[in-house]
Amino acid sequence: MADLYLQNKPTAVQAVVLLYPWDQEPSREVIDTTAPSSTVFTDLLLQKTTFVPLSKTQERQIENETIIRSFQDLPLGWNGYNAKSIPHNVVLRSIRVLRELHLQPSEIFPTGRESIQLEYDLPGQSLEIEIKKDAVHFLLVKGEESREWVDYKLESVIAAVTDLHASANDPRR
Repeated sequence: MADLYLQNKPTAVQAVVLLYPWDQEPSREVIDTTAPSSTVFTDLLLQKTTFVPLSKTQERQIENETIIRSFQDLPLGWNGYNAKSIPHNVVLRSIRVLRELHLQPSEIFPTGRESIQLEYDLPGQSLEIEIKKDAVHFLLVKGEESREWVDYKLESVIAAVTDLHASANDPRR
């Protein structure tokens, strides 16, 4: 029996395979790939390596996570004014949200307010999500109408993105 755990890294995917032979203690093998194009599985009993391609969503998630991590290295004044780099806790909050989202944003960028903005653009509507140290700001635009709100839970991002895509697929919403 084998249990599989995947851990995404900005430039690689790590697969940890735990194998439980009937008569031995569990063994563990860690494999790193150098390109985020596949996940490597090694069956220690059969001595066989299998490459499983990442989905487009997984590839996009790794790319987006790399982009977000780069924001904490921005120098003072990166925007041509006096903007500071993005705080580490904002980067971590953004990555945590990104990992929970099955639908990746259209755009990700830093703001001069020490926050990270995720944007979703769909036909006739868009959603802007600004992740700050202690809150999440939302702007939803549908046609000529817009609505802004603030929430303090990261889980609210998942709900907002899910609602946006559900309404895009259901003309009655």
